[in-house]
Amino acid sequence: MIAALCYAQPLVRSWQRFRTRFFGRGSPVLATVLPEGQGRRLPLTGSCSVAYWSEQGAERTELLALCVAYLHEHRLGATIDSGWSDWDLEIPLHPWTLVRVCTAQEDHGGGKRLIRVRYRLRLTRFAQAVSILGAGAGAVAAAGLHVPSAAVGAGVLAALLLGAWWRGSVLAARVVAAFDGLARSMDLLPCGPALRRGKR
Repeated sequence: MIAALCYAQPLVRSWQRFRTRFFGRGSPVLATVLPEGQGRRLPLTGSCSVAYWSEQGAERTELLALCVAYLHEHRLGATIDSGWSDWDLEIPLHPWTLVRVCTAQEDHGGGKRLIRVRYRLRLTRFAQAVSILGAGAGAVAAAGLHVPSAAVGAGVLAALLLGAWWRGSVLAARVVAAFDGLARSMDLLPCGPALRRGKR
């Protein structure tokens, strides 16, 4: 009995972690907590950059710390870069997409700083695995002379990925709006382009 419990404990704990990571942070939570995006969605390229000007010597690390505190306060998961990635913060939007936040800072002297924030929409590992498995299944079906089945499967997979990407761009715009509100609370002046306004 003890051996069975010792064997089952890490399996149960791992299952709970993966279930929370992939399925626990759904878009309804983000939609109710984060503010409405001014642009309503990111461009379909999945990339957006915004710049803020500070006259009081605000640091980009202060903005990131405020954003992390905001996400934790609303029980939204986020991954902080350990120092080896080209992004500072990674926020899962739903099981299919996530947004990566990267910041840079320019010091212009006299406490004047320009803080640049770049947002990039990316597929999660779960979505990448589904894509690879779907492509593999399509290749097997095509090799077995089931070309219509392969075409239908490829179309369904493409539609799912496109829908997930579109939904992720809408939720990512809410992340941008939340960061913008926090930046304004620090008296940072936005001086970057606004997001594209999507149609609904």
